[in-house]
Amino acid sequence: MPTGSCLYGAITYEYTGEPTQTALCHCNDCQKWFGGGYTSNVIVPRDAFNSPEESQNASPTLGNRE
Repeated sequence: MPTGSCLYGAITYEYTGEPTQTALCHCNDCQKWFGGGYTSNVIVPRDAFNSPEESQNASPTLGNRE
């Protein structure tokens, strides 16, 4: 099961199965938003995507949002 998180580890995610689409985007907007030459994108069905409940309320800059 592929997993990932934000830079600080406060928000985590995982998905099952295979992505329905992958893409590298080189448009100016993506370069500006992410500070690089391109973005790497993976699209998975919503029912295959999970962000564990305990991580959804955490933010290192905003604190716990409960």
